[in-house]
Amino acid sequence: GDRFNFLRTNFADVHSCAGGCLYDGIVLDLGVSSMQLDQGERGFSFRNDGALDMRMSKEGPTAADFVNNAPQEQIADVIYQ
Repeated sequence: GDRFNFLRTNFADVHSCAGGCLYDGIVLDLGVSSMQLDQGERGFSFRNDGALDMRMSKEGPTAADFVNNAPQEQIADVIYQ
């Protein structure tokens, strides 16, 4: 309604999503749950086998897409910067 507005976005883009609106507060979900780390199919687990996914949601490219398609320099930047 008028009192609460859900915005699903990347944290880096939150400034552009607010659209110049005034607000009294912001609630952010910045955490990782143990369920995400324990499920091999999510791609975060060290104990369980699974595809290299590593997405917090099921949107966008997977980590496997990135390492198989990005230039070597871009992958190195992610690791070392």
